[in-house]
Amino acid sequence: MTSHTPITSYLTPEDVARAQFVGMRRTAINDITAQVSDLTGIAVKDLLGKSRLRRIAHARFLIWFIASREGLTLQQIARAFDRDRTTIHHGIQFEEARRAEVAA
Repeated sequence: MTSHTPITSYLTPEDVARAQFVGMRRTAINDITAQVSDLTGIAVKDLLGKSRLRRIAHARFLIWFIASREGLTLQQIARAFDRDRTTIHHGIQFEEARRAEVAA
């Protein structure tokens, strides 16, 4: 491969489509995170960070809940937040329980 040959010339159309799909998923998580940040006033870096402060953690759970409703898998969400998928599952369950409690 020369320095002038684009990498896409080595990819199949399926590879390109898969890469675009993954990029769309990353964009979806970034968009959701930005919206929750705007609504809560919590910085994006804090939402993506490791803080366990209740206010930040609950906002993060909301992001995970919305992302899962948008069709992202636990693994995709986990990768974006550098967490284990079981942690993501717990956060989503917490948000579901909170919503059920508020609705009751």
